Amino acid sequence: MAAVKLSKARLAQIIITLAVLISAFVWRTWSYKSDPVVTCHMSHPCEFRIDGRVVNISRHTELASDFTIYTFLPWDEDWSIVVDGKTTYQPGKLQLFVKKEVKSSNVKINHRITLKLIDVI
Repeated sequence: MAAVKLSKARLAQIIITLAVLISAFVWRTWSYKSDPVVTCHMSHPCEFRIDGRVVNISRHTELASDFTIYTFLPWDEDWSIVVDGKTTYQPGKLQLFVKKEVKSSNVKINHRITLKLIDVI
């Protein structure tokens, strides 16, 4: 292939393209916000915020049960939750049932907040 002299217009095009790519990379790096992770050591009740509302989590265990019960108060029925375990919803309250053998549970709320529940006995 024959060598072609680099014209001023082609050089300007390359520099402008690089400037746009670098500025997009820098802007995305500085403006990136990771999803919040809330860690709750459940030796005592824990609280966090969803959409500006404070939610309290308490832990209950019963000797005759194979599950640890986490109660979320208040809970809006429009909020979503993804978790390994069974959930039941009553107006204003969500209960999460996790097997007692599980000492740490990750809960994803509204596809944004990751809640790490650590069962401390």
